This record gives sequence, structure tokens and C-alpha cells, in this order.
Amino acid sequence: MRIESTGAVRRKEAQIDFIEMIASPQIIHEDSFWNDRGDPLYDQAYEPNRLQARIDMLLRVGILKKYNQGPVSKTISKGTICYILQYKQVKGLIYSILPPSEWGFESLLRTGDESFLNFIIEEAARKGLALADGHIAKMGVSLSTPEERDVFDVLGLEWVEPQKRIHKRSEEIGIF
Repeated sequence: MRIESTGAVRRKEAQIDFIEMIASPQIIHEDSFWNDRGDPLYDQAYEPNRLQARIDMLLRVGILKKYNQGPVSKTISKGTICYILQYKQVKGLIYSILPPSEWGFESLLRTGDESFLNFIIEEAARKGLALADGHIAKMGVSLSTPEERDVFDVLGLEWVEPQKRIHKRSEEIGIF
């Protein structure tokens, strides 16, 4: 499983209202080596993927809670589910990334602020690309963006450090 911070934490902002992360969970197949049968929590944790299984278990034992009595998860796109959780007094969003969603595309979207995202959307449209279901497509064909740098390459843009993916700083580097 791969998991990384995104949002304000990754941009290294001084004021962080909630934690955002993206994760690419391992799928558990009943006959798979990775099905956790040796795990003492196997009976409690078996689910279609390890991330969902662990979140469900942490909710059951009270370590995590639903945020603000809302839903625990929300489908964002065909391959992306957002878990809306609370740990102690901290709100957390965990985006589970499964195909057809692409890690690089989702990571870029979840790291930039709204102004930066609008810029990315406008650049994609200007180049005839569609942003849907967690990936970039050209004429209906999904383009491979396993890492953020791949998204910048597809869009023909220079790399922008995560800390600079906010409107104020983005103006300074000349992309707005």
C-alpha cells in the first residue's frame, strides 16, 4: 500500500484545518497471500482492500470516528473514494485511489489549492484533454500519469513544487 500526505500539510502551510492523504490500497483476494489470515485481527478486518478493512476496524474500536456525524465515505469518481474521519479533534480525509484513477493525477489535484486546480483544469481544456474519473484522457483514451511529474509532462508544464501550488505563490512563479 502507498500512502502520502496532500493538501495543506504537503504545501507546508502554517494553518492546517484538516489532514488530507491519498492511498493506493492493496486489494485482498480470498486466496491471496496478502489476505491477512495470519493477522490476529483477520476476522475483524477482512474487506475488499486493506485500507478499507483497517479504517472499518479503527472505527469499530473507537480510535477513529465519523466526522460530524456525516457519512464515513463518499465516492468522488469511478476509482476514488474519500473517507471522512476524525481522530481525536482532528478532521481527516483519506482518498483511496484505485483504477481507473491515476496516482499522479489525484495527488496533484489533492495538493493544489482551488486557484491552482482551476489553472490545471484550464490548461487541460486548452490542450483538448478531459479530466474525469480520476485521470486525464485525450479523445476518450486514458493517459498514464503514475506520478505528478507525468501530469505536468502531459500538460506541457514545468514542475511546480507542492509548497508553490497556492494562488499567492503561483502568481510569483508566473503561472497565473
